[in-house]
Amino acid sequence: MSHCLAGVRRAKVEAMLLIAAALTVLVGLAHSWLGEKKILRPLFKLDGLPAILGGVHHTKMTLRVAWHVLTLVWCGLAAMMVYLHFCSAGADIAFLWMASAVFGVSGMIALIAGRGAHLSWIAFLLIAALVGYAAYGRAS
Repeated sequence: MSHCLAGVRRAKVEAMLLIAAALTVLVGLAHSWLGEKKILRPLFKLDGLPAILGGVHHTKMTLRVAWHVLTLVWCGLAAMMVYLHFCSAGADIAFLWMASAVFGVSGMIALIAGRGAHLSWIAFLLIAALVGYAAYGRAS
């Protein structure tokens, strides 16, 4: 009986990875789309942007790339979560703890720096908890 319960517990732990991955991709897509629409485009219309690397165009490109690369990194982490859902290996626990820490720190920074106004902290801390739970479940 305990073996069957262990299997159910393991399935819940593994489901956490897929839920966290899906949430990570959704946050990334929202970050890129809303950030482009609500932050970058209005910012780029302002006068007085500093010129880096020879012009304002380079400033805009640098900000745009930095903004969207973050989404790419999140999608990469989500892909690793999906991979680890299907392929267990010795490195998976270390990766999961690192991913949990990255999202935990991201959530705390968003919460503290944004004073709770930027709601990304909710998703980041939820992702950190889900991935941390999966890491703990795989370790035990």
